[in-house]
Amino acid sequence: MRLLGMWGMSIGLVLLISYSGYSAVRFAILDPEVSIVVKIAIPMIWIGGVLGTLAVLRDRIRSKKTSDDRIERAEP
Repeated sequence: MRLLGMWGMSIGLVLLISYSGYSAVRFAILDPEVSIVVKIAIPMIWIGGVLGTLAVLRDRIRSKKTSDDRIERAEP
């Protein structure tokens, strides 16, 4: 159940980052006054943030699962 809660929080966090990043990307691409460097940089920063968040959450879930397995093996 705890693993399910962690997955739910992870998905919610990724969706929140995705939506806020989508708004920034949409602004950067549609606004004609934004320079081409910013039009390239904002999506790259957003993609890096999403991928970094996914990597950290995946690592946390994996380490949690490993520690739970160790605890189960240690009990008599």
